[in-house]
Amino acid sequence: MRKVFEQMRFITDDLKNQGMRGLSIGPGSIDDELANLTVLVIDDDPSLGRLIERSMEDDARVLQWLDFPKEGELDLTGIDLVILDYVLPSRDGLLLLEEIRNVREDLPVIFMTGYGDGNIASKAIELGASEYIAKPFEPVVLRRVVNRLVRAKSDTGRSEPLKLREEQRARVFQGNDQNGDFFEAKLEGFDARSAVVRVEGAGRFEVGDVLSAASVLFGSSKIDFATGRVEQVIPDGDEEVLKVQLTREWLVVDRDEKKLESGYYCVHSEKGDRDRGELPGNLRLAAIDLAAVFREIHDDVTAFEVSLDRYAPGERVKVEEKFLGYAKETLYQRLTEAVIQFEGASELACSMGCDGAFQGFSRKLLYPHVLSSPFMSRIVERPIGVPGDFDMLGQILGARFRGESLFGRLINEWILSNPATDAYRHRVRLLEDHTRAVVKECSFSGRGAKVMSMASGVAYEVQRYVKNPESECEVEFTLVDFSEDTLAEAKNQFEGVGDISDDVSVSFEQSSVIELANSSRSGSSTGGGWSPDGKYDVVYCAGLFDYLSDRMVISVTRYLHTLVADGGVLVVSNYTTKNPFAHFMGLVLDWKLIYRSETHFDGLMQKAVGHGNYQLETDKNGVEVYGVVSR
Repeated sequence: MRKVFEQMRFITDDLKNQGMRGLSIGPGSIDDELANLTVLVIDDDPSLGRLIERSMEDDARVLQWLDFPKEGELDLTGIDLVILDYVLPSRDGLLLLEEIRNVREDLPVIFMTGYGDGNIASKAIELGASEYIAKPFEPVVLRRVVNRLVRAKSDTGRSEPLKLREEQRARVFQGNDQNGDFFEAKLEGFDARSAVVRVEGAGRFEVGDVLSAASVLFGSSKIDFATGRVEQVIPDGDEEVLKVQLTREWLVVDRDEKKLESGYYCVHSEKGDRDRGELPGNLRLAAIDLAAVFREIHDDVTAFEVSLDRYAPGERVKVEEKFLGYAKETLYQRLTEAVIQFEGASELACSMGCDGAFQGFSRKLLYPHVLSSPFMSRIVERPIGVPGDFDMLGQILGARFRGESLFGRLINEWILSNPATDAYRHRVRLLEDHTRAVVKECSFSGRGAKVMSMASGVAYEVQRYVKNPESECEVEFTLVDFSEDTLAEAKNQFEGVGDISDDVSVSFEQSSVIELANSSRSGSSTGGGWSPDGKYDVVYCAGLFDYLSDRMVISVTRYLHTLVADGGVLVVSNYTTKNPFAHFMGLVLDWKLIYRSETHFDGLMQKAVGHGNYQLETDKNGVEVYGVVSR
């Protein structure tokens, strides 16, 4: 690969001296927005620079620094846009972002973070980032963000931070009433062909009213229904709840991220439509087949639900129980088999480089059905900005048979009964079991135990222990998470547990294990933030590695190992390539993880703690692998 700085004479020699690595330049320009654009990538992973270069499709010049220059030596001459990673060898990206803003206030900066935490992105936006993007990302997504920022800068003369408005996360139902007057309402529930809507005021709607131009602003998508018919009106004080029957399944409209005053600017993407139209027939057929299975099950289940009105209450319960048994044995199997076939097509689409088009094509077909599940709808909607939040994980542990309709409840139970969600339930049990075993050992030795959970979330495994503690065993739990909102929710949930045994204490600390590991490696301080005090009998970090690079997995594991006391245990984990729903989760639900085989994870553990110093464990399906290190 040729070095780009051999060709770019307008970039100063100072840039080369600051550790710039050159990437190749394409000869021509296809996209006017990116023509003659110089993009600087600041990330210590060379492969990421190559990925970004490919995403620009030879339209922009791409340079890369593997680290940041010394403080006070920053020179951004000739740079049009910066893509900055959160984790770098010398300093974290938030500090570097401040320095960039001190030098070039108008320079568009895209902040990259891959740790599944919206708080990092929020802080970056507050410090002046123009936009953020979570790793791993699709090249087409990055290209779209770059295009938008370049347009915004050319239109306004500078790049303004594109903060996510609160209403963009809300579920808003819009439409015209019987008289053609526009109205907005809150969407409370929905199914493939129905919606439950709460409107302000009383007396405006009647059964039989036809609603035109009906649509929903949902998460980051707009969904068109065309028309709907009011089937039921339920007065509720100064409001009314409407049950609306839709005339057709949803149409998911492509959303342009360009921010307008309304918060939404929805368009049909001509390029996206063209790419989807050019998909190979076998890929299109795979998505169509899966959607057909969902549709058939929806129609069968809905017909059964309507037929229940014919039965007396006592007989109805027996009929429904019999049908549910049939559904779990037959319908769930049909769905799972269809998803496995879809997985094969998804693998082919990824290998052909048309996964983005396949994703768009599949979502438009599948969203009307999968979003009937409260769990899958929460993943897609992402009300706090990231997948895998505490509510989603709580749903995995809670009641599975939930939803607005019988179809929605069945689909919800089905998705929550797959090997990937089984693996999470196994994780909670495993962490609780390891904790109990060490707590008992410490108590037998006449001392209390210290347990630390890094990237803790709301720590459901600790909540389980607190509700049923070991008798006369003292234990001190320390829950560490970067997100202030997550820790606040954790405190609320622990307060809801009730009286906690005097032998148990729980503390909540806000910090990033990435920053702690970097500070430990470099010998620098954490800048006045919290850091661990002493050693711990149990240290675990489960769920974070699914978003980290190999280098960071090794670095974090080494750091956590230093926190384990003699006789203690460290537990880390990663989802494996054996997840049979990986592409369904990633392409359809947009919950993307970094999957590693057991062999790959084993190699990382060897580099982190040495051969023979750990054991590997998996759940029964091999979907999640654990590294268990004893000192």
